[in-house]
Amino acid sequence: MNPLALLEQQFGANRAGLDIVYRHSRMVADKALALARGARAKGLDLEFIEQAALLHDIGVSAIYAPQLHCFGKAPYICHASSAGKSSKPGVSRGTALVCERHIGVGLSQNDIATQKLPLPDADVAARRGRAHRRPCRPLLLQEGRRLGTGRKARTR
Repeated sequence: MNPLALLEQQFGANRAGLDIVYRHSRMVADKALALARGARAKGLDLEFIEQAALLHDIGVSAIYAPQLHCFGKAPYICHASSAGKSSKPGVSRGTALVCERHIGVGLSQNDIATQKLPLPDADVAARRGRAHRRPCRPLLLQEGRRLGTGRKARTR
């Protein structure tokens, strides 16, 4: 799989949007690889980590975000679900799951329903790898509070 070729195909003639998303995704991939290498854990698939990081925002091409030079119809939060739905040839199911679940460290069905988010009725909470099936703790902010904690979130 060639992530840049897939991004180019998805963004088509929107070179400005592609450049913004690719620069961001390259930084995410470099950071993810640095963290993975620093973890020194056995069995980490560095190629998968890089590819998933490079493609995590592929769905941005379908959203309306003029500041990103994207003029689709969907709101920004939908870029994850549209990326996961767009099973592209050459994109593994694992990479598609990363695309679906990277927003807000993932969202539970309850989060989606409670906040009336314009997302599919599905559990897209991040998971802790193949061996772990329980979701990671969400770090979403809602009205200045962390979801599920009731504690006030820190602001900068």
